[in-house]
Order: sequence, then C-alpha cells, then structure tokens
Amino acid sequence: MPDITYTTINPSYQGAIIGDSATTWDGARGATNGSAYNYTTSTDANAAVRINYETAKGISYWTINRSYLYFDVSSISGTVNSAVLKIAGVTYNTADIIVVASTAFNGTGNTLIGTDFDNVAFDTPYSAQVATWNVNSYNNISLNSAAYSAIAGSSVFRVAIIEHDFDYSDVSTTTTPRSGIWFADSTYPIELYVGYVPGGYGDNVNGVSGSSIASVNSVSASSIANINGV
Repeated sequence: MPDITYTTINPSYQGAIIGDSATTWDGARGATNGSAYNYTTSTDANAAVRINYETAKGISYWTINRSYLYFDVSSISGTVNSAVLKIAGVTYNTADIIVVASTAFNGTGNTLIGTDFDNVAFDTPYSAQVATWNVNSYNNISLNSAAYSAIAGSSVFRVAIIEHDFDYSDVSTTTTPRSGIWFADSTYPIELYVGYVPGGYGDNVNGVSGSSIASVNSVSASSIANINGV
C-alpha cells in the first residue's frame, strides 16, 4: 500500500470582510468592496459568517459577512487523498456554512483587503453544507476532491467560508443567520489536516519507502503502475 503522510498546517493569514450594505439582495451578494479585518491575535469573531437584514424608514438593507483563510501548502507534493479543515466556532451557530475556493489576500504582504470580498468561487465548493456548527469546540469539515487538486497543484491554498442557505445558494432572506469563528487562537487554532502520498512511486520496494523512490530500473516512478504485476 502507498505510504500516506499526514501533516497539519495553520493558516499564514486569516480574516473576515463585512461587505458593503445594499438596498437589494443582489447588490449585497454582488458587492465588490467591504471592510476587511486581518486577525493575528486571538479574536472571537462572533459574526464571521453572517447575513444581516434590517429596515430603516421603510427601506430594506442587506449586509453579508464572509471569512477567508490562506495556507502555505508548498511542503506538500504528490497525491492528496484527504483533507480536513478544523475550525472552532464561537458564540453564535445559526448560519449553515460551506467552504469554497477563493483568490483573496491581495493586499500588501498577502493581507486581506476590502476588494477581496467578491474573490469567491461559488462554482467551486470545497465542502458539503455544514448544517451543525459547534461552539467552543472544533468543527471538522471534510474537503472534497476539488480541494485535493488545489492543494496538490499550488504552493498556496485559499478558501472562503460563507453562509450556505442564502449567500452560496443565492436566495434572498429577511432573516439574520450568523455563526462565529475563533481566529488566531492558541486554544483553538485553525488547522488544515492533509493526508497525501509524497511524490515518487507509491509503494515500498524491498523495504524502501515509496516516497524515496524516483525510479526503478531507470523507469521514472511517475510512469510505474505496478512492479512484477503487483
């Protein structure tokens, strides 16, 4: 069997953006700017993922909060076959969430900036809907094959954590669901737990780890499906 290596990676950068409010749902969901918050010390962001609806003088307003993570995955090479994102909730848990691809953190020094708000890929989900959000304990979010490919194919893995039922699904609402996240916390650090088969032949040969094998009888490891029919 292939040797599987497991590693835990903490985000290099993490933060949230409160999108600009709008008087229509489409305007709020499609906002291109917002107020960005970069977290480097323990922060209990109790509205890290939120849909906010309110009225004033007969006018409706919507505001959407999204969260973002940036991981340095340059240490991972080979085939990724599992990935779990571990995030601890805080205070509120009424918003279902989903993890999607992102291209955020475009500020100086890879900081999160307001114009990153819409740098989310609704068409590239990295997880299923998370309908139960634990508070003051970890939520273990299993990522999918699209995430595996993204982790293996780049030195950087960026994600957005967004509300599922309305933001991701693009359904207008007059409710205010929200779920909190512990950011940059020593007790509940955000973690990306990845299992992968390092580059090289995937199995042991005569007691030599597959990850240490570049070729067998001058044949590149990447071209070997089996040895002696095994």
